[in-house]
Amino acid sequence: VSVNIQVQDVNDNRPVFEADPYKAFVMENMPSGTTVIQVTANDQDTGSDGQVTYSLEAESGNLRG
Repeated sequence: VSVNIQVQDVNDNRPVFEADPYKAFVMENMPSGTTVIQVTANDQDTGSDGQVTYSLEAESGNLRG
């Protein structure tokens, strides 16, 4: 599965990720709920403008639950 990350930021400073790119490998027998990867980004904007949130969106046929 390939996961693309889109950064949407309307403020002065864009978020900076600690790694570029992030890579993770998932074995098919891993228990449900296992943490696979931790993604971290920092934004120099202040207050709520500097808050970074993450979400996953499925591309057609790429993620199965």
